[in-house]
Amino acid sequence: MFNLACISCGDVRPLIAKGLCRSCYNQSRKILCRNCMKLKLIHGQGLCSNCYHKLGVNPNHLKCRDCGKLKPHYAKGLCKSCYNKKITYQWRRAHPAEFRLKMSKYQRKKRSKSRGGSPA
Repeated sequence: MFNLACISCGDVRPLIAKGLCRSCYNQSRKILCRNCMKLKLIHGQGLCSNCYHKLGVNPNHLKCRDCGKLKPHYAKGLCKSCYNKKITYQWRRAHPAEFRLKMSKYQRKKRSKSRGGSPA
C-alpha cells in the first residue's frame, strides 16, 4: 500500500483498491440490503453481512425450478430429486418396452425376497 491521493476525495492516504482510500472504497460498496432494507456494506448476493449470515445463504444452494425449495444445486437449475425425476420420466417415455422389462424384473426380485425365497 502506498500513500497516494485518493481519486475520490483527494486526500493522501493508503489506497485500498481502484485508486480509492478505505473510507471512499467502503462508501462505494454500500447498498440497500434486499432483506433488511438498510443502507449497509455489501457482503454478497445483494445482502449485508448480518442478513447474509442470518439467512444462511450458501451460493451452492438455490431455489429449485420445479419444487421451489432451497436445496443444493444439482443440474439445470434443479435439485437432485427433481432432476432425477425429470430424467427418469423422459427416459421412460422414450423407452417404454425397456422400462416395462426392467420393472417386471425388479418386481419379481422384490416378490421373491419378501417370500423368503432365494434371490434371483
